[in-house]
Amino acid sequence: MKERKSILEESIKSLTLYSIVFFVLIFIIGIFVIKANYNEEISNLEKDYNEQINLSSNKYIKEEIKNIKKYLDAEYNYIFDSTKEIIDSTYNFINEYITTHENKQEALKFVQANTKYPIRIDVSNGIDPNYIYYARYMEIADNQIVKFSIDEKKYQESQTIVALNNIKNLHNAQISNFKVRKLDDSFNFLGNEKWYCVYESKAFTCYDKNWWLALEFTIKEDVLKANLEEAKNKRFKSFLMQGMFLCFSICIGFVALWIFLVRKRREVKSQIELAAKHFDVALNKQISNFNKDKKLNNDFAFKEFRTLSYALLRFIRQIQTKDTNIKKQAYVDGVTGLMNMISVNESLKQYAKKDDKLLLFLFFNIDKFRVYNSMYGRHFGDEILKIVAYRLYANLKGLAIGDNEHLECLDYIKYDKYKFTQNKNKFECLARISADEFLLIVEVNKDEDYYAIAKNYHQKLTARSIKITSNDDLIEYEPFRINARIGCSLYPKDSEDLHECIGNADLAIENDKASGDTCVFVYTKEIGKQNEENLTLQRDIRNGIINKEFLLHYQPKVDCKTGKIIGAEALVRWQKGDTLVYPDQFINICEKSNLIITLGNEIIKMACDAQRRWLAKGLELKLSINLSTKQLLSEGIVHTIEKNIQGIPPRLIEFEITESFSIENATSKAIIDKIKKLNVGLSMDDFGKGYSSLSYLNDQDLDFDVVKIDKCFIQNIDTNERNRKLVEFIVNIIKYLNKRSVAEGVENIEILNFLKHLGCDEYQGYYFSRPVPENILLEKVYENGKN
Repeated sequence: MKERKSILEESIKSLTLYSIVFFVLIFIIGIFVIKANYNEEISNLEKDYNEQINLSSNKYIKEEIKNIKKYLDAEYNYIFDSTKEIIDSTYNFINEYITTHENKQEALKFVQANTKYPIRIDVSNGIDPNYIYYARYMEIADNQIVKFSIDEKKYQESQTIVALNNIKNLHNAQISNFKVRKLDDSFNFLGNEKWYCVYESKAFTCYDKNWWLALEFTIKEDVLKANLEEAKNKRFKSFLMQGMFLCFSICIGFVALWIFLVRKRREVKSQIELAAKHFDVALNKQISNFNKDKKLNNDFAFKEFRTLSYALLRFIRQIQTKDTNIKKQAYVDGVTGLMNMISVNESLKQYAKKDDKLLLFLFFNIDKFRVYNSMYGRHFGDEILKIVAYRLYANLKGLAIGDNEHLECLDYIKYDKYKFTQNKNKFECLARISADEFLLIVEVNKDEDYYAIAKNYHQKLTARSIKITSNDDLIEYEPFRINARIGCSLYPKDSEDLHECIGNADLAIENDKASGDTCVFVYTKEIGKQNEENLTLQRDIRNGIINKEFLLHYQPKVDCKTGKIIGAEALVRWQKGDTLVYPDQFINICEKSNLIITLGNEIIKMACDAQRRWLAKGLELKLSINLSTKQLLSEGIVHTIEKNIQGIPPRLIEFEITESFSIENATSKAIIDKIKKLNVGLSMDDFGKGYSSLSYLNDQDLDFDVVKIDKCFIQNIDTNERNRKLVEFIVNIIKYLNKRSVAEGVENIEILNFLKHLGCDEYQGYYFSRPVPENILLEKVYENGKN
């Protein structure tokens, strides 16, 4: 029988050969790179040497001359600045002294006798026109002038000594000789130059007219030559050391690789043999049959066959393990490690009702969780959720929480410590069911105070500050507290349907018909009834939109100065059979159910259709349409507006946005910007009701055209002096920002007259007209035009 080669042995041989070739190439390339670097460094050293011995191109001397000149200029300017300061301060002092002295001549003599260097005091009959330095003059008597000046020559000489000592410190004595000399008075400078340098007889000389100095530099060529040779020697030694280190490293690397290969060969061979034994145990008789059947030995290299067979078995086991993990992940929340809704549903299917027990459903909602996500990012929000889950679990199991609860909760997730008892004696579930909502289901006795249980969970959850530990040492989060709302429901007291009890607990949160306090809300039958009514109302609204039951009424907008109708606001009504339903009875439920988006788009369509009819009749009235927050943030709102205003001059359409709209959101600003680009008007509605009105007005990204003052300020300004001043203040701000002001809620002539007096642009209200159908509006427009 032909002997089969081992893949392992062949692989070891090939790897060894390739490694030798690889290390040889590395050595050749390394020597080449080191040699190239050495040649480049030597070339740079020689180039630097040639530049240094050439005074005209020596960058070090040029930099040194630049620094010396900079110092001399600064020192020279300082001399004149300090001279002026000394003269001014002396003049002010002596002037005050002489003017307050009765005998000015005696005072002058005293001053002359006691004034020291560098101040000079000269008395003359007039101002010296040829004196070029700074001086101050004082008239003592007729034709007697006192001049205050500096003994400039002596002062400058003293300063020159200081300057010369200082510039010597700026000189680099290692590469050049430096000498400073005072120029003769007869020295002639080149033209009007105050500073220039010349290269003459292997010396570089700079002349300074301000100081009347010559600075001479000469190169220390022998020193530079010695430095060059020393640097070359160091580079050569470095080159040899690098080559030796490369060679040594390659040798060490090759030996280490060979040792590694030998060890790996032994290890792999032992693992293959061990794998074969495991496979024998797993397959039992099948392997025995293989050994009896010599045909398999002829067809396959037996070692590799056994290895591949074991790999296949391991692959199957890994698939089974992953399948188990996937099933586990399907029932566990990926962030907190708690149960998820699928797991809760499966558990509830196994629950058996007990006569002496009730199931308490606690629905937890974390307040302002989205704020944390927006401020610090989703990762930060996930850490909050993990701590909330840990606190709820600890309270459920009666566990004590340590000082570092963040790390403790991470350990619970990492090591899968969350366990829940579900048997005939006890039933409990704790799950995260949405972004910031948790569900706790626990069995309680019928006589237990479940409200107190809920309060206890709320206290444990919110009483302690949360401290998030950051992995980044540069980031440290301040401790903070969270708040939560808890909805309560009982099975089977509130419903015979377990899943309906979950919904009941959710409905209880912040429902005005719930019993409890501001943090714990208990489900009542009234909540269920109200929920049924809301669902019925939503269905009716949806059908009403489909059946075109919604219509528009229009409240005229009137010019305060002329009394002319210049526009109208479109207000929705619901013609439900014979009953006309007003917005306060259906808008809130539309906002909560997202029907406001469908209804709002229908309002835009109806309003634009009405505007086209008015244009066909020759009327140009600006039509205002209200946009809700959800409608503004909905996908496709810009396209909806653009499609509906086709054929209408954009200036005749205006969209009103409530002040409470979240303008701080960058997405919101982007939508507003896109709407503005359609050239339609933009109005801020209900100005003054929100908390950041002035910041909105000042936001250049929004650029409102019109500001509507909320009727809560307008309706009683005829009787309330405080409101009168407030409205006057608001109107003046709007005027200052070059925007149009609209007052809503005008109900009598006194209010209107006051608004006219303030210069308000437009008004609307019951004084002129209530919201009316389209035909009545047009009648009012025609009648108003005649008047």
